[in-house]
Amino acid sequence: LRSAAKIEADILAVNQALIRLATSSSTSGQQFDRAFAAGQEKLKALRAELAGAADASDHLAKRTDGLIGMMGKLGLAFTGAELARQFLTTNASLENMERTFRAVTGSATKAGEEMEYVRGVADKLGIPIVEVGKAYASLTAATKGSAVEGQATRAVFEAVAHSMSVAGKSADETQGALLALSQMASKGVVAMEELRGQLGEHLPGALNVVAKGFGITTQQLIKLAETGQLTAEELFPALAKGLNELYGAAGNVSAQTETLTQRWEHFKNGVADAFKTLGDAG
Repeated sequence: LRSAAKIEADILAVNQALIRLATSSSTSGQQFDRAFAAGQEKLKALRAELAGAADASDHLAKRTDGLIGMMGKLGLAFTGAELARQFLTTNASLENMERTFRAVTGSATKAGEEMEYVRGVADKLGIPIVEVGKAYASLTAATKGSAVEGQATRAVFEAVAHSMSVAGKSADETQGALLALSQMASKGVVAMEELRGQLGEHLPGALNVVAKGFGITTQQLIKLAETGQLTAEELFPALAKGLNELYGAAGNVSAQTETLTQRWEHFKNGVADAFKTLGDAG
């Protein structure tokens, strides 16, 4: 029997060959579709061989099953040149996100931890990892060195992302709300125009939500903002608290309460992960 490592190397070679075909300008859609189908048959045979390998571990088998399953789903979702475009675009976006985290944290290890955090939140909430992840990366950069760096940033990110998802808002609207928070964090003091205009434009009812989080009236909140007494350090936890009370905490999401949109985002995130896995492999 061949070793699991050698079989896994063959599986990787098949996947890399498919990616080379997908990204080749000389490959037509029909040619790639035929190669993809043949590749799937080869992968099935390799999987069967892997299952019988003397040193095959449960972890290796599960990881390979997952990759083969996702490659099959990619065949249903994309063909030919479209697969190539999606592969290149997704990998470029995820690499840019990771570079931002590396610049903010000053560490490749910590950047990896932030990537895993974003991936976990996206998986838990059913939100698009690429679009919302970029907004979170910008938010962490804006809060670097401020009083809301770290856990406070994560708390408001999760509260906003979860609330926007439950409310059926688009990824662009979620990005807009997080961008507004980034601008507030950069300035420190929150202006009424930013609170009512920029944040309120993307997050309807933002004034009421923040006031509820503070435990004060909307008029009292307006006065604080207009007199320059409202800071991002105070706003972030109040906003997170108000949103969690209104929409429920992000940690309470269950598969039974997921919307169709969230389930679709789960699938797209799975595709993004598969692209990243193949990209990392070369």
